[in-house]
Amino acid sequence: MSEPLIGIVIPALKDYPEVLIKILKEQTYPNISINVVCGVSPNGKARNEGVKRTDKNVEYYLFIDDDAIPGHRDMIKNMVTPFLEDKTIGVVGCSQFIPENSNWFQRQIAKQIPRVEFPLVDRLTESNPSTSSREAAKMTTTCVIVKREAYEKVVGFNEQLIRGVDTEFFFRVRKAGYRFVITPYTWNYHPAPSTPVKLVKKYFWYGVGASQESRLNPERRIYIYLKTPLHALIYFCLRTLIIPLHTFISMNFKFKFQPLHALASYVGAIGYIWGWYNFSNVVAVDSDREVDCLFARGQLGLALGKTHLDHLVNKINIIKQIRIADEISSILKNGSRILDWGCGFGQLAFLLKKRGLDVIAYDIGKYSKNQVLSPEPIFPEIPIIWGEDDTVLPFNNGEFDAVISCGVLEHALDYKKSLKEISRILRKDGLIIIYMLPSIYSPLEWFADFKKISCHPVKFNTDSIRLLFRSAGFEMITIRKYGLMPHNLKGFPQYIRKVYHGLSEKILNFDLFCSRIPILNFTCRYLEIIAKNKLG
Repeated sequence: MSEPLIGIVIPALKDYPEVLIKILKEQTYPNISINVVCGVSPNGKARNEGVKRTDKNVEYYLFIDDDAIPGHRDMIKNMVTPFLEDKTIGVVGCSQFIPENSNWFQRQIAKQIPRVEFPLVDRLTESNPSTSSREAAKMTTTCVIVKREAYEKVVGFNEQLIRGVDTEFFFRVRKAGYRFVITPYTWNYHPAPSTPVKLVKKYFWYGVGASQESRLNPERRIYIYLKTPLHALIYFCLRTLIIPLHTFISMNFKFKFQPLHALASYVGAIGYIWGWYNFSNVVAVDSDREVDCLFARGQLGLALGKTHLDHLVNKINIIKQIRIADEISSILKNGSRILDWGCGFGQLAFLLKKRGLDVIAYDIGKYSKNQVLSPEPIFPEIPIIWGEDDTVLPFNNGEFDAVISCGVLEHALDYKKSLKEISRILRKDGLIIIYMLPSIYSPLEWFADFKKISCHPVKFNTDSIRLLFRSAGFEMITIRKYGLMPHNLKGFPQYIRKVYHGLSEKILNFDLFCSRIPILNFTCRYLEIIAKNKLG
């Protein structure tokens, strides 16, 4: 029986790793193909690009950093063996040390900071990352072999993460049911930062990556949620105050002088705060494919003569829909039964079903009850229940865990009756989650009204919303403001719209950042609401 083919992927930002390639070719495991990806970042994107270049017959991927060095000639052979003996294993790592020629500063880092080194093990050692806490696997993607089946099942690495690529990827692989092990008597060498400046830079960006991962996978409780700038200030002050504690007390609460660990932790906290407000809008790993998919569905809609397709032909609005779906799926438990109230073409229901939620799509329209959207619907996966009255819904009492709505409530004929009907079909303490509710204080809304291009017949403010929801039996959890920049550019020349939408990601990130600034966000275009049903 021939050895399975191993595709080796080496991300390299600068120099071509000739020394590493020479050592890999001297390994005792013969069946390998080496793929170097130069000048591609972030790291997750480089790794995915390397996978695309591998042979189609590859069964396992060895990801190794360009500055890592195998510890001995049997490293690959030892790491492949566990896969052949146990089909439940998805990831195999090895022990890690800093090189023998490391300077004094690097050796101090290895002594004081966790995960820089991992000692040899004398038996196959389980090291599964937690799917509900910060506990990480002992190995990193500095040098690790991943089963192709596992890689493809989780759709590869997240290409938007600045750092934290390995922990986020491992989290999804573990959620998919695969085991992680460290193989015995096997190691690689990987250098620690050689100067204080390099240490600070590295752990600052680790903090940025942690903030992205915290938003992407809130169920892991990686860090705290910085809901407002006040929360960020309090977090910064607390992290500053506990610097002495981190300097003299180890993670297992024993006395240990570790100033480098305290420095790295503090710098990471600053990076976390900075990243929270500048790189917060990381989305699910297959979001690029979702953008292409929704855009294609929008083009189909145009070909079918459909109108009101802004959410499917405008890239900014498509990305916004994906981010809404990501947030809803992070709030609700997998399998929750939810109603998409005012589903339109079913795009949000489509995204939420992909995220494991049990979605019923409902809308009011010219069609009779239970008739599908058209003979050739844009989303054939989503059957739509059509009603005739938004104050009389064809569902049982307490049937849903949540009701979601995107740009719909302002079109209801009787807001209070509609909300009371939603309260009826929600279980007690079920959630209503509303996005894109127009604000009365938005200059963008004033301009749209002046130009007679507004599609929002009514606007709201926070006081009127609180009163309306309270009268319908809801307890308000949060009201957020969002949207200082235009997203559609109706009436502008086509070339300006094309350039504007080419910057979709940057515009949305900047818009979200500005929307969190007190006073300035008073003029935001939309209100976003989460409320709890207290009647049931």
